[in-house]
Amino acid sequence: MSEKINIFEKRLLDKFIIQNNIDIEKIEQALKEIMEYKGAIAVSFMDWRSEIILSAISHNDFTIRTASINNMKTPNTILKTIKELDTRHDMEDVVVLYENQIHITRTVHLSQERDFLIYVIFNTEETNLVLVQSKIQKVIHQLTL
Repeated sequence: MSEKINIFEKRLLDKFIIQNNIDIEKIEQALKEIMEYKGAIAVSFMDWRSEIILSAISHNDFTIRTASINNMKTPNTILKTIKELDTRHDMEDVVVLYENQIHITRTVHLSQERDFLIYVIFNTEETNLVLVQSKIQKVIHQLTL
């Protein structure tokens, strides 16, 4: 289920997509592929600097947009610190394990100018951390081709 956004948010999103030459259809297809995996609860794709959520999908009325915004703070802080320190390192995953959920945020480099985040939530009763990370890596690889 995709969460609804209002007209104002839709206009901002459309403008951002056009200005940054983003292939939103390719992103949405990647998110749908993630949601087909066993145990998937929700997934979102966002620009980490502007905190604009480009696409989000969830099952069972999970409010992925709210979760994405609230859980974006830690990866944003890490990424800003990496950029400010001008290190040669990059953040791969921020992993939060709950009793019955795995939350992973991973950076996605679609261009030299912009970094994005993919945020996924899976049910731990149906999958495990290694499988989720492998699935995310496969989809991100397809996005960056």
